[in-house]
Amino acid sequence: MFYLKELREKIDWNFIFKLTAIFSVIFLIAISAILRANFNYIDDLGRTLQGYRGWENFSRYISTYLSVVVHAGRRLTDISPLPQFIAIICMAFSSAIVVDVFCERKKLSIWYVASLIPMTLLPYFLECLSYKFDAPYMALSVLGSIVPFLFYKFGYKVYMVVSIFGLLVMCMTYQVSSGIYPMITIFLCAKYWNQDKSIKEIKDFLAQSILSYVVGLLLFKVVFMKTVNTYVSNDITKTNSIFQTISENLLRYFSIIKNDATNSWTIFVALIAVAFVVSFIVSSMRSKMMASILAISVVILGASISYGAYLVLPKPLFAPRGMYGIGVFIALLGINSVGLWNKNILAKAGNLFLAWSLIVFSFTYGNALAEQKRYTDFRTQLVLSDISKLNYPISSKKYEMMLYGNAGKSPVVKNMERKYRVLSRLVPSTLGSNWWWNEYYLYNYFSLPNVKQIFGDKKKFKKFENAEIPVVVDTWYHTIKRNEKYILVKFK
Repeated sequence: MFYLKELREKIDWNFIFKLTAIFSVIFLIAISAILRANFNYIDDLGRTLQGYRGWENFSRYISTYLSVVVHAGRRLTDISPLPQFIAIICMAFSSAIVVDVFCERKKLSIWYVASLIPMTLLPYFLECLSYKFDAPYMALSVLGSIVPFLFYKFGYKVYMVVSIFGLLVMCMTYQVSSGIYPMITIFLCAKYWNQDKSIKEIKDFLAQSILSYVVGLLLFKVVFMKTVNTYVSNDITKTNSIFQTISENLLRYFSIIKNDATNSWTIFVALIAVAFVVSFIVSSMRSKMMASILAISVVILGASISYGAYLVLPKPLFAPRGMYGIGVFIALLGINSVGLWNKNILAKAGNLFLAWSLIVFSFTYGNALAEQKRYTDFRTQLVLSDISKLNYPISSKKYEMMLYGNAGKSPVVKNMERKYRVLSRLVPSTLGSNWWWNEYYLYNYFSLPNVKQIFGDKKKFKKFENAEIPVVVDTWYHTIKRNEKYILVKFK
């Protein structure tokens, strides 16, 4: 058992809080365009209108309970940007802890700050910050994975208890963070080896971390986890095919990352990776040959583990918000590349250039959301205006209405996607068919009288289109057909 006095003495809170304040300011400025866009991002559409929580369906119980506190009641309302502010503070605190854990020199440094920018501002976590309701709990899952490493100096009992608790917090807020704890463990073990610490101490730390991780995840799976099999599945692959599943998931994971990244991002990350290997070798107190082998192994293993427990799932999440572990990995490379050898010019250049590129992208992304919102509102208003002119009788009888096709992306967003391919996955097209959230805004936000939604697909639409239903509106943007039973809207 440790006391508050020890907590104050063994942790440099002054350094951590100063860094937290610096990171908070940088992150808030970077996502200001996202906040200004005021974009209801996917699930936000439903929660804003209906006020439900629903995270417990994915075993995210802490998210459900904390939302009652954050929203001052069980029924949710749109209180943005407060949730994003909370998320930013969590990520800033997490970033400050990483610096404290890995850097022996406790000083405020632009190089330390720049190296941690990818953890929050890589496009993948920016999607998390786009959610008005989910953002703080996604960020809390990151914090829960990182906080335990502050307590290693308090002894193995405290470290393991805090680790298991932190991992349960992670699992019950957002399981995407499941790769963060093992990544930090690997980097710390490598650092300890590099500093010529005893093999016994390294083995003890590794064993304690592995045991804590296994206990935490097993406890979650056995006691708390609900089985999910929708657009994702949390069923673990059978033992006889687990290696095939891991290899297939890794291949797809890195393929998507490669496609999402700009050429400059790829170059900067490569610079940081090389800089890490160089710093590791130069600062090593052991064999330089062994140091080079270990450094390269850490890069490969860390990148692979960044996808976390999703590696063993047959149907994992490959949406941007499911892949932010790679941002934590890049940040760990960056902080170690300058922390191990502070004269590494290559590391400083790579970290600084990547940080600036990601800050610029954050503004681009926020403005893309604003343009897409304006374009969606314009197309929605055209459809509503044309339907309202049909003068169909308002009675107890309901017309069955179906959408087909998609309004697509704003021309401005399409232009932005030419530079940043990842925007095609980050910016949703929110008016069209074949996805529930594409149709939700039109059907639910405008109180359409006497209309029953038919969730669109090609077969259903073809069936109705081939029926003799007259065209009543034909414009540049859409065609509308209507008879006494159906209203069909086809986007151009």
